[in-house]
Amino acid sequence: MELNNIYLDDGIIDIIFNSLDYSDKFSFSKLNHFSRKYKDAIKYQVFHLINKDYHKYKRLFKIYRFNENELLHLGILAVSNINTLWGTTLTGYYDLRYIFELIFIGLKIDHPLMIDNCKGFNLYYLLKQITSCLSFNRFETIIKINNHPSLRVLNTSFIPLKIYDNKKWVTIN
Repeated sequence: MELNNIYLDDGIIDIIFNSLDYSDKFSFSKLNHFSRKYKDAIKYQVFHLINKDYHKYKRLFKIYRFNENELLHLGILAVSNINTLWGTTLTGYYDLRYIFELIFIGLKIDHPLMIDNCKGFNLYYLLKQITSCLSFNRFETIIKINNHPSLRVLNTSFIPLKIYDNKKWVTIN
């Protein structure tokens, strides 16, 4: 790539891209036609963010579109490595935020691989409850979820006692 009459090798550009902050990678990928090749690298970071960083994960779904196979693969990862959130010292909940995003954009929970990878019957039940709350837009869906007692962890007023990895709590709204 040539930048102000200075030639930069692709290896150097890769090093620069990999050393950037997460949000700067988006800007870098839009810099010029040479840096657009990094667009897919950013898109597929979603596979590394699942069940780890909801804020960045959610942002990727606002920017990129995923096909049915990618959604299925993400859904399997989400249910097989699901985290536990503690509402009280005795009450644990599945962190359903990641799965909610997938279901909201079109994940088919009735796929045999999804059913097989659910840890227990109650997780699949919760996925069906999320699906039943889907409405014509996100706002209406969140209202239905807030009124559903078994989806308390997705309620906008829910705040866990302790968040894994000491991340800031981000709700689905």
